[in-house]
Amino acid sequence: MGDGCEFSPSEDELKEIKKIEQTINRSRKLSPKVKKHISNVKDKKRNYAAITARLEEILDSYIVIGFDNAGNDYVAIKAPTTIDNLGLDALLNKFLNGNFSAITPKQLDDDDFDPYADDDD
Repeated sequence: MGDGCEFSPSEDELKEIKKIEQTINRSRKLSPKVKKHISNVKDKKRNYAAITARLEEILDSYIVIGFDNAGNDYVAIKAPTTIDNLGLDALLNKFLNGNFSAITPKQLDDDDFDPYADDDD
């Protein structure tokens, strides 16, 4: 079919095509890494959601501060009302200032034990 309409790309077009092919090949190589990262992020979100759901079953208000196994920080706060928020803030400040003593299981078993007996309020 020698009708004279044969397409022959120019040198610039060939260079552009080559660049596009190289970009596609690089993206294919990165794809497994990207997929793994996305999977890890989804797993993390699922784990955080599970932790949060469990805490909500047990506690009305809470602050969780920690690190996951990969060393990424995690902070979850639930304080539905202003009073809850103020209470958590006061508790956190008390803890950070060293005025917070641990309650032992023996103290919890004692019927006369009052964990708030030393509070100034």
